[in-house]
Amino acid sequence: MTLLVAWTGADYKKGGNKISSLYLASDSRISWGKTNAYDHYQKVYGSNKYPDLFGFCGDVTFPTHVLSQLISQIDNDLLFKDCDNADLKHAKIFAIVEKQLSLYPVEQKRKFTILHASRHNGEFKLFQIDYNNICRTQEIILANESKVVFSGGSGGSSFTDNLLRWKDDRHNNKGTTRGVYHCLIETLERLNDFSVGKSIQLIGLYRIDNARIIGTTINNQRYLFGKEVEHSELYDNIEWRNEKFERISSSNLKLLEGAQIQPF
Repeated sequence: MTLLVAWTGADYKKGGNKISSLYLASDSRISWGKTNAYDHYQKVYGSNKYPDLFGFCGDVTFPTHVLSQLISQIDNDLLFKDCDNADLKHAKIFAIVEKQLSLYPVEQKRKFTILHASRHNGEFKLFQIDYNNICRTQEIILANESKVVFSGGSGGSSFTDNLLRWKDDRHNNKGTTRGVYHCLIETLERLNDFSVGKSIQLIGLYRIDNARIIGTTINNQRYLFGKEVEHSELYDNIEWRNEKFERISSSNLKLLEGAQIQPF
């Protein structure tokens, strides 16, 4: 199982609030029973060619299979056109998931959820695909505010319970993207669930450009898709965040010039 969380970030301006970012984050563990686990499994995906993100929870085998195929098709311009809006792109995604699921061995089908985030003409959208004997999809309506819009997997209820404290009006991180991330880190640290790991993998979508792979740090250790990595100058090509959700340098793990200091 897993913990999968999605949240939005918004700019608060006099002319009206507007979503400026959308994040998907997950733990990195897959497990077999109560004793065997692997802590470096990719659960969030992003396109290099289009502003589209994916994440999953529940069953591992089928979502991994179909998402790897989808990303290959998307990044080789075999599925989307530049003029496709988010709804049309998701319709194409869902059709492939349904088709592949119909060909999948019945006895191997397990419950899962796939999230698909997209952006078109500045508008962010999030879709949810669920399989539990029947495959269904729905749009998760996004408000123009910074808030959690999905939490699921075996750790989902623990995260939701923990989030209540972060929503307290007296909390200085209430209603912020960093508050959600802090809550996620705290939940993983405290969660006593063998099926959920401790390291975070993170991917984001902003107003411009395509999916952003985001490296994370915990106790000055670098993680990429949940796997601990040593520094490489190649890692300077992606964004990095520390436990406070501050933007940092991948080389020295210090705040980037101009990056805002965040309270914890």
